[in-house]
Amino acid sequence: MGNAATAIGDGLSCMRTHQDAGAVSAGGIANSSRDLDDAVLAAVNQGIEAAQSGLVSTITLSFACRNLPNLDTFTRTDGMVVLYRRLGTQWQRIGLTEVISDNLDPTWVKSFDVQYHFEQRETFKVEVYDVDDLNNVTNLASHDFCGSLEFTIHEVVTARDQTLEKSLVSPDRPAG
Repeated sequence: MGNAATAIGDGLSCMRTHQDAGAVSAGGIANSSRDLDDAVLAAVNQGIEAAQSGLVSTITLSFACRNLPNLDTFTRTDGMVVLYRRLGTQWQRIGLTEVISDNLDPTWVKSFDVQYHFEQRETFKVEVYDVDDLNNVTNLASHDFCGSLEFTIHEVVTARDQTLEKSLVSPDRPAG
């Protein structure tokens, strides 16, 4: 058994490049311990690459608000969430939720599946709007802005019960 372990590698195989490029062909691997070392090293490296690319998990984000500002005159706020992901210096819109009418404490049904890359800092932004034109919900300029907040996926994953609470911020209203 001790000889089998020595045949696999000599301690330097991880540092060495393949010594005989013609040793691996359609006919098989040549009878050389170095070629066997290189084949084992290649298999190990493929396993490491697969494991590194596996450091991604899908996270489902869902949203709820409490005490939204009442921005309507005769009814309550008709809330909608818009979710963005930061890509460099730009914000990419991921999607928007349904509109929940006349509710200052909405919990949206629509959720978003996003990739969580363990080794990356990923920043997201949520904007909440009071929808005024139900026929054109994607025209955000036609709605009242309730507020926004930014967060990282890491904050959500590490939060108690994976529930992150943050206050909406609006330049027109005090924090809350």
